[in-house]
Amino acid sequence: MKKINLALVLFSLIPMAQAQYREGQPPVLAPQEAPDPSAHYGDVIASFRQRYQAAKQPRVVLYWNESLTDKIAQTVVQKSTNTSSSSESSSGAGGNDDRRGEKIQQSSQSSSNTTEVLGGTSRGESLDPRTDALLRTTFVAALRDASTRFVDRTLALRSTAAAQGGQMDLQQAEMRALKDKAEWLLEVMPVRDGKAALGYAFRVSLRDIRDESLVTELYTPALPPVKQSTIWVGTTGGSGFQKAPPPPPTTREVGYTLAIEVMGQIADSL
Repeated sequence: MKKINLALVLFSLIPMAQAQYREGQPPVLAPQEAPDPSAHYGDVIASFRQRYQAAKQPRVVLYWNESLTDKIAQTVVQKSTNTSSSSESSSGAGGNDDRRGEKIQQSSQSSSNTTEVLGGTSRGESLDPRTDALLRTTFVAALRDASTRFVDRTLALRSTAAAQGGQMDLQQAEMRALKDKAEWLLEVMPVRDGKAALGYAFRVSLRDIRDESLVTELYTPALPPVKQSTIWVGTTGGSGFQKAPPPPPTTREVGYTLAIEVMGQIADSL
């Protein structure tokens, strides 16, 4: 009985690291990390940059949440506003036993007319201002990093109108600015989509202004790749542990994913 107890004591003194392995056996493999689902982004950017530069880096005008329409006539809307005001006063005459009241009412009206000129574009969905700003800035920054040459639409339109002088039709000025200042027109329109991360998917179209051709179109919910969570949480009922669900994608992640998908679509079309 004593010999058995002594053997048990000696065995318990063996370090755990030595007790886990036997001589002559293959080593235990270390757990491998899950592959990064966005690892191919670098290849997409490199392909876009190469083909974009091969196309001589055409200048791009971005229409964000706005699209050209086929209406060629400029629309003028007359708006009239009427305002009115009234005042009331009273006066009395006579003594205490002979009291007489008289009311005097005065009213005035004014009207104003304004003229609003509508261009040949249509607006898309009204996004939350913060969401819209984060999406656009992230999208533009990603394409800029890939050497995309953006032309500012406002400056192009104003400089064209200034060079023309006098009154100028808005649609004519816009079309002349596009033809003189850019080669590509890129439109990004949000579309309500319950399956998208932010509740909006995107319809994207790229047009070549020089030959008036449609280069490519794309509809995408811009869903960022799902990364496996490294956090473990207890299961319901305390029966074990499971990986926590990944956090929802951020607005910037959606904007960057949209840029990557657009670059891949354009690269495949060139």
